[in-house]
Amino acid sequence: MKLGTRGRYAVLALCDLARQEGNSPLPLARLADRIGISASYLEQLFAGLRRAGLVHSVRGPGGGYRLSNQPADIKVSDVVRSVESGSEGADALEGAITEIDDPTVALWEEIARQVFAYLERVSLQDLLSGKLSLDELAA
Repeated sequence: MKLGTRGRYAVLALCDLARQEGNSPLPLARLADRIGISASYLEQLFAGLRRAGLVHSVRGPGGGYRLSNQPADIKVSDVVRSVESGSEGADALEGAITEIDDPTVALWEEIARQVFAYLERVSLQDLLSGKLSLDELAA
């Protein structure tokens, strides 16, 4: 699994949604303006987030998107997986060099596993509160 801009913007967007007062719906166009990306790109990300059950849409006047769960219940790893899976180069660390006997492949695969193990421990609430050290996450 790749950690790319899709995952970064998806996490940023969900953090912004988590800051919405009363979990009120936020239109994608406004959210896109707030985080500085195009609405069409954000729509692509939200398709994956919606399929993963991380957000849901509210139709009609005052509609938009909101989180499906509390920020403490949404893991960063789930957000990243929902938008990076199936994207071009999503598995960039796996099999990147196939023509030679590459002694570093195991290193990069282990780094990727460790990064995702860390992201599985971090919730949106942890991000919002700045609680990101391993000691704080274990508490």
